[in-house]
Amino acid sequence: MAQPSVNELIARSSIAFVGTVRSLGQSPEPDVEADERTALVQVEQPLRGPDPVDLSPGSSVVVQLDPGLPALGPGERATFFADPLIYGNTLVVREIGRSEQVDAMTRGAAAGELGSSVAEAEERLAQEAVIEHARGADAVVRGHVIALRAAASSPHREHDPQWWVARLDVDVVALGDVPGVGDAGGEVDVLYANSIDRRWRSWPKPKAGQSGMWILHRSDDAGARLAPLALLHPEDMQPSLQIDELLGEAAGEPEDDTP
Repeated sequence: MAQPSVNELIARSSIAFVGTVRSLGQSPEPDVEADERTALVQVEQPLRGPDPVDLSPGSSVVVQLDPGLPALGPGERATFFADPLIYGNTLVVREIGRSEQVDAMTRGAAAGELGSSVAEAEERLAQEAVIEHARGADAVVRGHVIALRAAASSPHREHDPQWWVARLDVDVVALGDVPGVGDAGGEVDVLYANSIDRRWRSWPKPKAGQSGMWILHRSDDAGARLAPLALLHPEDMQPSLQIDELLGEAAGEPEDDTP
C-alpha cells in the first residue's frame, strides 16, 4: 500500500510534531487507560497545532498509536500526525499517520526543512480550499475599489451589520455573470458588513484603492436593493494572483463531449 503524502496527512490531522518515544503502556493522564499502543512521547519539534495546545520542545504528549502502523519502542523517533483526544494536564492524541518521507528528513536533514515541508503543504491545502470556495460562488472577479459609501443612514442597533457598498472597477470576470460588466470590464457595486461587532468582525471590509480577487454572492432580497452582489465570507477577499489559479484550473478542465 502506498504511503500517504505529507499533503494527505496534513489534510487528515490537526496536530503534527517530531518526538521520541519515552515509554509504552503508561500514561500520566488519569482518564486514559494505557495499553501496549499507548506511548508517552517527548516533543522535539512542533510542526502544527491549534493555539491552546502546548507542543513546545521538551513537553510530553500521550499518543494512542495507530494499530495499523508499525509498533514503536522506547527511544525511537518519529514524526506524528494526530488529532487531539483529551486536553488535560498532559495532551492526549490519536495518531492519524506517519510519513516515511518526513521521517527520513528528520534523520538526515535540517529541522527547518521539515517545518518548511509541512508549512508548504498547509499553504497548498489552504489555497485549494479557497479555489473550492470560489467555485461555489455566483461570481469571481479581479478588480480594485474605486468608491466606498454607507448603504443606509438609519440609526445603528446592537449587532447591526452596518451595511456599506464598495464599487469595484473590474477588469477580469473569472466566473459567473456580473451586472454591468462585460468582456472589456466595468463597474459593479458590492455589499459588505462594515461592523466590527463579533458577529461581523471576520467579514471582508474593503479599503479604498484595494486590489484583489473578489468572491461574490447574490444579495438576498433586502440586500439586492442596495447592491446586486455581496461579500459574505472571510475567504471572499483574496490576493489578485489567486485568480490565475482559478483561471488555470478552469482552462485545464476537460470539455464535455456529451451530445
